[in-house]
Amino acid sequence: MRKCAIIIGLLSIGALSLPILAQKADDNLAKKKYDSGMVFYKEGKYQEALKDFDSVIKTFPSTNWAALSLFQKGVYYKNVASNQEDAKKNFEKLAQDFPHHKKAALALLNVGAIQLLSCDDATSLNDPLSTFERIIRIYPWSENTAEAAYKAAGIYFRIGNVQKAMDKIKLIDDRFAASSFYADAVLLKAIIFIADSEYAEAAKQLQKLSSTMKGSAQAVKAKKYLNAIQRLKLDTGYKYKVDSAFKLDASQSIASPQSIYLDDMEQILVFDSESKTVYIFDDKGAFVNTQASAGEAIAVFQGRGGKNIFVDAEGNVEINGQSIPLTFSDGDQSRPVIKPRELCVNDFGNLFVVSRKGDHIFRFDAGAAFRNRVSKYEFENINCLGLDNFSRLYVIDDSFAGILIFNPTGLEAGRIPGEAKNYKMKEPVKIEFDKFNHMIVFDKGLNAFLVFDNNRNFIKQIPAESLVEEIIDFAISDSAEIFVLDEDQKTVLKLF
Repeated sequence: MRKCAIIIGLLSIGALSLPILAQKADDNLAKKKYDSGMVFYKEGKYQEALKDFDSVIKTFPSTNWAALSLFQKGVYYKNVASNQEDAKKNFEKLAQDFPHHKKAALALLNVGAIQLLSCDDATSLNDPLSTFERIIRIYPWSENTAEAAYKAAGIYFRIGNVQKAMDKIKLIDDRFAASSFYADAVLLKAIIFIADSEYAEAAKQLQKLSSTMKGSAQAVKAKKYLNAIQRLKLDTGYKYKVDSAFKLDASQSIASPQSIYLDDMEQILVFDSESKTVYIFDDKGAFVNTQASAGEAIAVFQGRGGKNIFVDAEGNVEINGQSIPLTFSDGDQSRPVIKPRELCVNDFGNLFVVSRKGDHIFRFDAGAAFRNRVSKYEFENINCLGLDNFSRLYVIDDSFAGILIFNPTGLEAGRIPGEAKNYKMKEPVKIEFDKFNHMIVFDKGLNAFLVFDNNRNFIKQIPAESLVEEIIDFAISDSAEIFVLDEDQKTVLKLF
């Protein structure tokens, strides 16, 4: 009897160990196939790599290697094939099928980044925001949660929910002070304080960052923001002057400079209407590169991701080397936008185009497809168009002695009077917005810049009459330096 019991016991142990052995064998085979895929991937043999990854996912769907194969496929589609939809599918499947896997939070972070990239208006920000909040909720201590919280804070700030933005920044401060995103969160907090004119609190945050992270990219930005506070605050008595040390590279001759803007790296881009070319210089004035229009461009604007968008007289836009006609719906007919008077682009890639007569504004998406007419407001003669950091549209029109404000869908969102207790506009011709959503208006009649805070309260007037004779266009840096195109000298001057 005892012998039988022992034999039965041994058989039972053997029976139990068989699935474990089989599982181990499957794991070894899955790893071997995954490793093969990674070798192909690193050699640039992507189709062979994808076959191996697909084999792992299909044959060994519950293994760690299936999760890693899904992640690697997502990386391939996102970074190599630029197929964001397939990338998102693979990342989402990983997060759904393997919620406890070490790559799950990172997969969701990639999903949120793809969703953010595809947003074409403020309402579509809900998708990436929901994904980032999901990471924060499910993976509260993951190393990826700091980045998710930082991105969520940025979205909340863009949609005007400052309290929730600050809550996410506090989360980073409380849990992830050692994270690389901690310094970025401090910078965002400072931007929020500056936007609300809380300069003292912003300066305190920035000075702390500058002293604790000397030499870092964030410390450099902190110094720029401190300079901006000094220059833009009302009570500092700061006076702008021309930087005599700043010169554009003399080897580049710009015959007819028409417009200027700064890219995300604060490179200076000048459009020459004669050669149909954008000249690119670094922030010291050294020549970097040129980009010529393939057609007969009459203007250029910076689009999404820092890409230049050329516009010709026939209303065609040149995006990524492709010419696309701008046409709008007029009842049952499609009509071209001939000789657009003004054009600007928001962070979502939407194009806002003023008609030739200056009586309509049309909105197009990032692919130049018509979306809607902006507002039923009866414009008379639009002279200038500007977009703030929250995609609100600012319009200078003959119908109103001041500036009209519209949200992206066309509803009127406010008005800035041309005259108030501490300022009086004469001939406003150009509107720009800085990093902190200050509005800077150049008034040709005053030959001065008028500065308004994020809430559109007047801060100060910066006279330009003793600095520049005739301003064609201007752009403002993160440190509130003003780069102006001078009509008389046909070059860029730096006011600081």
